[in-house]
Amino acid sequence: MTAAALVLSGRSSVGPKWLKRLPLLKHALALLGQADPKLARSVPLIVKSGLFQLAIVLLDTATVWVLIRALGETASPTGVFVSFMVSTLLRTISIVPGGLGAFEAASVLTLKVAGVPLAVALAATLLFRGLSFWLPMVPGLVFSRGASRAGARTAT
Repeated sequence: MTAAALVLSGRSSVGPKWLKRLPLLKHALALLGQADPKLARSVPLIVKSGLFQLAIVLLDTATVWVLIRALGETASPTGVFVSFMVSTLLRTISIVPGGLGAFEAASVLTLKVAGVPLAVALAATLLFRGLSFWLPMVPGLVFSRGASRAGARTAT
């Protein structure tokens, strides 16, 4: 998919016509055609974004590892990393928004396999999801409520 995005960005007509008849692919190809090829093919930008994504994954893994330590247990950093990556994969392919349930189940199971006691694995997973998924929603809720109030005042 990454290679296709690199090749197709900035090109208005690519591929066989039968692909463009499929609604989802038609829209995706149109979006790729509108992309700025200089940005889509910028090696420094791709490297920077890849490094930032790697940093996010490593920091999230470190957060889970620290939570396990804070709960009084030890875990292998490698085991926690593998657990986090498997859980993230299942969260990504899950049909539930945000991977709710799929991430937690996979995380608890894989942390247990990595040698973390079940209660600690469950607690660390729920604490992590609270910190990384639910807590960031609070500012969004506050700002959206303020924006809806401001919109209601200007409408009257």
